[in-house]
Amino acid sequence: MTLFIGNYLQAPVPLALKSYLVAYPAIFTYLWFGLNWLDLGVAVSLALMWLVMAQALWLLSRKIDQAQEGRK
Repeated sequence: MTLFIGNYLQAPVPLALKSYLVAYPAIFTYLWFGLNWLDLGVAVSLALMWLVMAQALWLLSRKIDQAQEGRK
């Protein structure tokens, strides 16, 4: 939702991350080779998604501040 609002307000996030890009390789590694990297894969996926969300919220706050200053 944050990424949509950022794009709608013309404050796009330059880097977006899908969780499957990080978690699926860990799942396939487990299924094919028996190596359990699922905990690490999910943890990395969550951490990267939180960073992207924080960046999006920061960009949104800057855009909203600029819009409010423009109204003065």
